[in-house]
Amino acid sequence: MIRLNIRVRFALTITLIGFSTLVQSVRADECGLPFSTVVFYEGVGAATSGICTADFTGDGLLDVAVANRGLDNVIIFKNDGDALFSLHSVTPIGFESTPRYVVSADFDGDGDMDAATSNWNAHEDDPPGYNGGSAAVLLNDGKGNLVVSEEHIFLRTSCIDLADLNGDGHVDIIAPHWDPEVGSSGPGIASVLKNNGDGTFVEVAEVPVGNLPRGIDVGDLDNDGDIDFAVSNMGSDDSVTVVENLGNFNFEVKTPLIDGTTPRYLAIGDLTGDGLNDILVVHKTVDTLLVYENQGNFNFSLIGIYPTAENPHSVEVEDINGDCSLDVLVSHVGENYVYIYENDGTGVLDVTVIESLHGPSHVISDDVNEDGRTDVLVACVNGGYFNVHISEVEQVGCTNACRADLDQSGTVDVLDIIVLITNWGETCVPSDVDGNGVVGATDIVLLISVWREPCQ
Repeated sequence: MIRLNIRVRFALTITLIGFSTLVQSVRADECGLPFSTVVFYEGVGAATSGICTADFTGDGLLDVAVANRGLDNVIIFKNDGDALFSLHSVTPIGFESTPRYVVSADFDGDGDMDAATSNWNAHEDDPPGYNGGSAAVLLNDGKGNLVVSEEHIFLRTSCIDLADLNGDGHVDIIAPHWDPEVGSSGPGIASVLKNNGDGTFVEVAEVPVGNLPRGIDVGDLDNDGDIDFAVSNMGSDDSVTVVENLGNFNFEVKTPLIDGTTPRYLAIGDLTGDGLNDILVVHKTVDTLLVYENQGNFNFSLIGIYPTAENPHSVEVEDINGDCSLDVLVSHVGENYVYIYENDGTGVLDVTVIESLHGPSHVISDDVNEDGRTDVLVACVNGGYFNVHISEVEQVGCTNACRADLDQSGTVDVLDIIVLITNWGETCVPSDVDGNGVVGATDIVLLISVWREPCQ
């Protein structure tokens, strides 16, 4: 067995650094993140603005539900096991109801995945001149067929999210909407619907938010163990409302975030790796992504502004390359692209662009083919149901030792050096241990720094 002592390792490091000037450099973000050819699910008259994944049919595979505002229904697409989807069931929501988003959880505790939608427009039986929307609850019959079991009528229910807000084990609903007293020019309300445990809900709180709420996400923002939430408001105040959960369905509105213009959607996640959940917001008219770092005690500081394509519509956080840091995905209705911002682990982002046609309105991520990689799914608002982008992204591992374990033996050793030298000077390959875009001296340095360490 070959062993390198400290002196040899040091000499090898210095020698290879001397060779580094001979290596042509490239930008790491030019390597991109590879996905297979997109599969588009087209629908006549379809205009899908919301999408979620869950095992609706109970076969252990992730299916897809879409909120089809073009045909006023929710459609379940069944996964065949290879991430190919076929239409399974259709649930009408109501004439001209315009369901915009769909979310999923087991509301009634029977083991089947149910759903809820935010519905933008009026129903046939609404009072004259009301022009209201609703939050609808859809229960699963156990076979992947959803039935509307109840609706909560609001003016403009623009978005929706789920969380167990009181810690009783039942998932509750948060439904931001416009104030029915003053209409679209005034402040909004986030109505909180308590789950009674049997799949029925009752409104227990109204939390004031900003003008024209259009996006919501949930997460523990103060590390106290309960779920808080934030709402992006596209109205004249251009605000993000941050809400603390005080327990027992009591809430406190914190100082709003007011940078940028027309905040369309947001996501909550620990981007900087410090154990605190940060807030990311896409601003529609100025085409930007803003990153707010959580400083603790509900104080947030703007640490990053990144350009997007035209009219960013939604944002998602997920670890795409398996390095245990959250990356960022942004969809755009103005251009047919999804931007994937790769996180260096500290909240600094580099962008990769993937084409996603037919008006990508809502982007989500999940491993729909069960290969250990996170795939990307996008709702299509222009004449379609959704796009599926199957990930072929190299999973680099959470530690430097995992990055350097090029032969995947479980330990960094001389065979990894051989693999690295074989790929010397190549671009966009796994042997680029430090991720700078090209295999060179700095990769050897990083590899030696974790010599004999196991990949964990």
